[in-house]
Amino acid sequence: MAGRPLELRITRKGRHEATIEANADPANPGELRQILTAWLEGNRWHPGRWGEFEMTAFEAGTSKRAGKVRA
Repeated sequence: MAGRPLELRITRKGRHEATIEANADPANPGELRQILTAWLEGNRWHPGRWGEFEMTAFEAGTSKRAGKVRA
């Protein structure tokens, strides 16, 4: 499946950390995980804390969940 506009909601221990937008394939967990780890690196989170994070992908402009990954 080709990439499409997504709204990506990042949480840490169930608490909202950020919402970002990206074009990605929500059926490709590797691609979603790569986006999440890039965000974690960019925000200088220590790799030992990455397990506390997850990201849920939604179709842009909707509340339809399209995928979910953990760091």
